Amino acid sequence: MVSIRRATAADAATVHGMICEIAEHQSQRSAITLTVERLRELLTRPEITYLIAETDGRAVGYVSWLQRISLWAGTDYLALDDLYVRAGQRGDGVGEQLMRAAAEAADGMVIRWEVATANVGAQRFYQRIGADLFTKVICRWQVAEPVTSGPRARTRPARSEVVELRRARDEDAPAVARIWHEGWGDGHRGNVPDELAAVRTPESFGERAARRVGDTVVATVEGAVAGFVMVTEDEVEQVYVARRHRGTDVATALLAEAERRVAANGHWRAWLAVVAGNVRARRFYERKGWVDEGPFDHLAPSADGLITVPAHRYVKVLGGPGDDRAEG
Repeated sequence: MVSIRRATAADAATVHGMICEIAEHQSQRSAITLTVERLRELLTRPEITYLIAETDGRAVGYVSWLQRISLWAGTDYLALDDLYVRAGQRGDGVGEQLMRAAAEAADGMVIRWEVATANVGAQRFYQRIGADLFTKVICRWQVAEPVTSGPRARTRPARSEVVELRRARDEDAPAVARIWHEGWGDGHRGNVPDELAAVRTPESFGERAARRVGDTVVATVEGAVAGFVMVTEDEVEQVYVARRHRGTDVATALLAEAERRVAANGHWRAWLAVVAGNVRARRFYERKGWVDEGPFDHLAPSADGLITVPAHRYVKVLGGPGDDRAEG
């Protein structure tokens, strides 16, 4: 039987151990700088709550949050930080019991939290208990050291942009076509058969962009289309970013959204094709956890039929039908 109680300062070592476990699971152990002593102090603060789930006196999971105020609504809400269940107890309902306990403690306040777009199991779990999911891009900004000295010293920020994702609209088609034509040329010219390059005209991209609005998601920065992604069933078919937005968070946000859509289509394994010579794209996919399964003949559509293009098939496992983990 599982019992749930609020952690006290005396539980600092136990809670700290579980925090390290979840960080290890997410390959982020080096990010943990919190000490047991500091956590012991934090556990005495009223706005910070850790609930521990125990079985036979042994901690098997926890949920944590901070009570904050919404500067729009003027009311408090709970900012959930972690939900973690130890491996041996997953699938036993511990995560749901912890979330129900958090909801009871909220006493009508809204609970908000973040979940990685690639953590499809957690998303299914949260939807199952009734949570609403919204797609956003989380931005972090740590200003670097001053690049000049003296009274006019300034700082150089990391290159980050506020990215918003939404379904494409008919009026987006011209912008999508421009980005598609520009990006296709950068990654494909000289790397695909001349037959294909000859038919990939600006007009062809305009026609295709208008035809594919229904399965296109665009990323916008300051209201302007900065990139797009197209997904068909389990295939991430197109991912393109405008030149001026390359090297920012746009590509990462679009690829994560594509992975989410593949999972939402009922598939647990996504794939995409990339030509061998498109080194920049291949490196990007590999950094994001995609695996090169090797060369294959990709069939590219054209007005005169399909054109065979030598390419590499990249895949990424997103989860599985039995994956109901809800860490983080």
